[in-house]
Amino acid sequence: MPAEQTSLIVKALIIAAAALTLFAWWLSARNDKRTRALTDYLKSNHEAFWRALPWHARNLNPSAAIEAYRRSGEAVEPEFLELYEARRTASRKLFLALAIAVTPIAILLIGTGLLGWSW
Repeated sequence: MPAEQTSLIVKALIIAAAALTLFAWWLSARNDKRTRALTDYLKSNHEAFWRALPWHARNLNPSAAIEAYRRSGEAVEPEFLELYEARRTASRKLFLALAIAVTPIAILLIGTGLLGWSW
């Protein structure tokens, strides 16, 4: 009896999931770059605010530090707002890309579990 071959749809879904995951990783790297730009902005332009934050907010969760500054009412500089909006847009794109990357994996699991597709 010949060994079962992996169905074409399974191969296509695996390749799609891998490509979409790589795209999401690339977006994540770009989003991290924007986060670093915002923290560098705060360090250089609002040093007192940055130093007043707890160590963990500055080093472990810089996104929380950025949000704290934005909510403080001091975030009125156009440069900060432009950097913040770019990061926010990038975060949305990243979330969407991750949601789309999960879709082929879910279809694959449904197909192999319920529809009898072969690996």
